[in-house]
Amino acid sequence: MARRLQSIETLVPSRGSHARKYPWEDWQDGAVWEIKQGEDFQQGLAEMQAAMYVRAGNVGMKCTTSKIDDVTLRFQFRNGDDTPAGGIRIVDDGTDA
Repeated sequence: MARRLQSIETLVPSRGSHARKYPWEDWQDGAVWEIKQGEDFQQGLAEMQAAMYVRAGNVGMKCTTSKIDDVTLRFQFRNGDDTPAGGIRIVDDGTDA
């Protein structure tokens, strides 16, 4: 039977809930982030990378990702013109923080 819904947001499928599930606003600040499967996200690494690319495109940004090991991703969101978001410039000096 048909149901009346309170808002259009209830039409979003549960698997499309990444916008509410992850701290996208924080992650889009231009910094390099490292996240771990099982702690920061549940799906596979390839699926998480795909979600990041989709999110970046949806907000007019680009995202670079790197698989560090079987459970770890590093990534950075950038403005559409390839400058780091938030005015942050990342310099790789070859050392890990």
